[in-house]
Amino acid sequence: MIHRVFASVLLLASLAMAQAGLPKYGVLLGGSVSSPTIVNNSSHRILAYTLLFDQGNGAVHPSLYEMLGQLRKLPMSSVGIAPGVSLPHNPSAQVRDAKGQSPYAVAIAVSLDSVLFDDGTLVGPDKAGSFDQLTARIQAEKDIHAILLNGNGAESAWAALSGIASGQAVAPTQASRSQPYQGRYASMYKVFAAELLRVRSGTGDAAALHLAGSSMSYPTIVKGE
Repeated sequence: MIHRVFASVLLLASLAMAQAGLPKYGVLLGGSVSSPTIVNNSSHRILAYTLLFDQGNGAVHPSLYEMLGQLRKLPMSSVGIAPGVSLPHNPSAQVRDAKGQSPYAVAIAVSLDSVLFDDGTLVGPDKAGSFDQLTARIQAEKDIHAILLNGNGAESAWAALSGIASGQAVAPTQASRSQPYQGRYASMYKVFAAELLRVRSGTGDAAALHLAGSSMSYPTIVKGE
């Protein structure tokens, strides 16, 4: 009986070591290492989070999941992971290593690297650099949308967006920012230009202008303590 209790204690301890949340900020991890669940015990909605999957051989695979795009159509009170709610991690892409294995399936431990709350605060160690990834994505979207909004939908604005989407015009440099930020900004700058062109082609100028105004609802992201 004592041995069984001791074994149970060891099992619980090993599970706790294998899954590390951010209890200081009220966000925990449930589920299993290969299929974790985000448990939001904080008083804020979660708009994005990053998990680090440790494969035990020195390789650590980050997985960023962001729900900022929901703000295009929904109010802040309806997006992300609400307080008191748990959400199974659902990576947006099925990544495979050189052996064809999923880094999630072979991981021996998983940790919550960062969390973005609805007030714009990003907390956690952020070893994966999600702050730069998220801020670059938002700024690129806002800057592209501003081209159309400031031009009031004029053909000159559409011509500028077409040049960006085709690669003929490049994103403005951000010399004061990190290389990962600049790389993410440049790629998303092109992506969002192409998106506006697709919307215009599919549903018209008014729909594209409406989409361009939606990024105004994004929070300003700052690093928490």
